[in-house]
Amino acid sequence: MQKTIMGFIKRCKKCGDFILSAFGFHQYCEFCKPPKSYPYSTGEWKRLRKEILIRDEGVCFYCGKAANCVDHIIPLSKHGTNDKENLCCCCRSCNSRKSNRMPYEIQKSKVCQ
Repeated sequence: MQKTIMGFIKRCKKCGDFILSAFGFHQYCEFCKPPKSYPYSTGEWKRLRKEILIRDEGVCFYCGKAANCVDHIIPLSKHGTNDKENLCCCCRSCNSRKSNRMPYEIQKSKVCQ
């Protein structure tokens, strides 16, 4: 990896072509980049979301008010999963305040006030 003014010059892991990476973490060129993989199709996600809303009776996990969203208890960005055990109902305001924080971080900052 060679550093330049524009960033880092690296080789694509798949085809070996040179790529320019601004921060040095890109590993594939545009043609070899693997597609983003989503665990559920739109229909499957809608079905799972509906199951979670029914299971939790439409009550927010964080504040106890009426809920219309589904939230990952352990965020995907922190290696959470899309399993039913990691999903819960929450209201829109709690979901946006929680962002990608862990549950213990939420209780320190009191999401719903």
